[in-house]
Amino acid sequence: DVKASNISRGHRFSIHKEIVLSNPDEYLQKLEEANVIADVEKRKDTIIKLSTEKAKEIGAEIAIDDELLDEITYITEWPVPVVCSFSEKYLQIPEKVAVTVMAVHQRYFPLYKDGKLINKFITVSNFVGDMFENIKSGNERVVTARLEDAIFFVKEDTQKPLISYLDDLKGVTFQKGLGSMYDKTQRISILSEYIAKEINAPWNTIKRTALLCKADLVTKLVFEFTELQGYIGFDYALRSGEAKEVAKGIMEHYFPLNTESETASSIEGQVVGIADKIDTITAVFAEGRKVSGSQDPLGVRRAALGILKTVVKNNLKINLSELITMAIDNMPIKIENKEKLNNTIREFLINRLLILLSDTYKHDVLEACSSDKDVLSDLKDFTERLNLVSSMVRSENYSQFHEGINRIIRIIKNEKEFANVNENLFVNEQEKNLYSVIKNIEDNISYEHLSEKLFTIVPVITEFFDKVLVNDNDEKIKQNRFNLLNVVKTKFSKIADFSKIVF
Repeated sequence: DVKASNISRGHRFSIHKEIVLSNPDEYLQKLEEANVIADVEKRKDTIIKLSTEKAKEIGAEIAIDDELLDEITYITEWPVPVVCSFSEKYLQIPEKVAVTVMAVHQRYFPLYKDGKLINKFITVSNFVGDMFENIKSGNERVVTARLEDAIFFVKEDTQKPLISYLDDLKGVTFQKGLGSMYDKTQRISILSEYIAKEINAPWNTIKRTALLCKADLVTKLVFEFTELQGYIGFDYALRSGEAKEVAKGIMEHYFPLNTESETASSIEGQVVGIADKIDTITAVFAEGRKVSGSQDPLGVRRAALGILKTVVKNNLKINLSELITMAIDNMPIKIENKEKLNNTIREFLINRLLILLSDTYKHDVLEACSSDKDVLSDLKDFTERLNLVSSMVRSENYSQFHEGINRIIRIIKNEKEFANVNENLFVNEQEKNLYSVIKNIEDNISYEHLSEKLFTIVPVITEFFDKVLVNDNDEKIKQNRFNLLNVVKTKFSKIADFSKIVF
């Protein structure tokens, strides 16, 4: 029962209360005359331009977060930036806390000079006129109250070192039936030690990081600003005299915070982060929870992505399959079928891995390199083969290579048992030649070197099929030729299952 008309309204503080449109093309212009910038992109650009100019007026730089910018864009019609300030004493609190108060809680743009936060900020008002004193004083009053709380919490928390909070974690439940956060840190330490040994990482700093990584959860400041877990741990660790590597590891073990954010740059953050996330994933699946659709308890998809991105980006040689087994054994609940749980977690991680890499590699290449291989045992090996196969497929000689190996695969695919090759059963010269060249390919050579050698034997494979009938009437000769082809296939399979490549 609502009827449309050609009448609209401008900003509530505009002198143009009612707008009459004679045609739709007038809409944007007439609304702007009435102090409403209806074009979203123009409104956003206006906020950036005017706020940047305001910052420059006081010799400062503005930090504009995209999410915050979007939010401000959609809650203003006529954006006007106003510079406000607060007492310099609040710069004593961790910078991340002050920025969170301003940007997240109050929707302000923080201001910087020479890369350092200053005691000024910009609030974007939705106001028409020149009476901004009330707006300025009101926002300064609100932010001061929030920062006063923060500085109080910091003073309270830092009366004792970070390590002293460890016992308090015993009173914080991780998940029902899965122990406390203190218990979780013990499991993280065990897994971190295994990883550290695997990659020959510094155990002393990693051990300390694992011990303290959750300690800030029971501080007053994190209780108030839960989104700053890790960041507060970093600041309090430094204040407590912990090594810089440990402090950074505490902060970074939560990284990446989302699909777009950075991974941990420190080895401490990488190792402890992987241990923490694999423990969380294992705990969720051990309890029998489902991860599907909108159901994602404890953010296990993000945790899985974090593990995989960290391992792949930093080229870490970690056996994630072994790590999963260890994490399952460490669970404080009885698990009826550990093998089934192991397979469920592995399948979940592999699916996330293939999704993660699908933007970089073609689907058939991913399938070829992951087929019949435990890719989680060595992601470094997996990505090396992915890069190689991608390059091989693009080469001008790949057509014959593809036909050669796939002909072998088609012929022996139904065979289940193979024996050693018996050279005494060779009848044709081509059999001898093929066996000779394949024997000369060493087992312990690089994938690149192996691919080069495999390309060189393609003509020998072609000649073999041109001159030799595999399905000989003599069953022993036939089986020996199957055995020979299986030896050849095994060499190719070290790199990938080329039958999966679409060519």
